[in-house]
Amino acid sequence: MKARRIVFLLVAAAFVSVLITVGSLLYSQAIRHEDYWADRFGFPYYWMEHVTVTFSGRTDYWNISTSNLAMNVVLFFTVSIVAMCLTLIFKSRRS
Repeated sequence: MKARRIVFLLVAAAFVSVLITVGSLLYSQAIRHEDYWADRFGFPYYWMEHVTVTFSGRTDYWNISTSNLAMNVVLFFTVSIVAMCLTLIFKSRRS
């Protein structure tokens, strides 16, 4: 029974971390310099960037930083697993 609970806890934490990471795309930061315009998405580490203007002129391309994406997933996984473990501990103490 404990193995099922641990597997469920890990799967739920992974699902929540991916969901929060995708939801972090709602947070954007605009970077406006003379020769570089970009919008960065992601929180706390930006992992998607849409570049619209560079020194060579107008452009339109997307950059995805996989290292920042992995850091976001690991960070949110850690936070969600700690929150779920604390919830289970407090719930078991109450009953």
